Amino acid sequence: MGEGYVAPSDKMNIAGVGLGDMGPANLKNLESESIVALCDVDPNHAARTIQRYSSAKFYTDYREMLDRQKDIDGLVIATPDHTHAVITMAAIRAGKHVYCQKPLTHDVYEARMLTKASR
Repeated sequence: MGEGYVAPSDKMNIAGVGLGDMGPANLKNLESESIVALCDVDPNHAARTIQRYSSAKFYTDYREMLDRQKDIDGLVIATPDHTHAVITMAAIRAGKHVYCQKPLTHDVYEARMLTKASR
């Protein structure tokens, strides 16, 4: 409880979705928070990240993760581009904060739908 101490209750519970290329770098930048869940369709490709955050629960389906793990405050989405908007929409609908790699959407319609959902 000294200078610089951050109580665990003051940390965000972060989930990483997409653990291949950019995902691990994003999570590394958030290590001051609590990494509580990880999600990737390929556990073999994500093995190093899963090992680094061994206390985090691992999922292969983001929908299952959002349904089961209610302690998640925010998601870092670093999946292939064509899945960004879909996963972001699911996270917004679940009431989560979202950081998503670019591009967030592929067209204006997706951008408008995400904007509407976030409001």
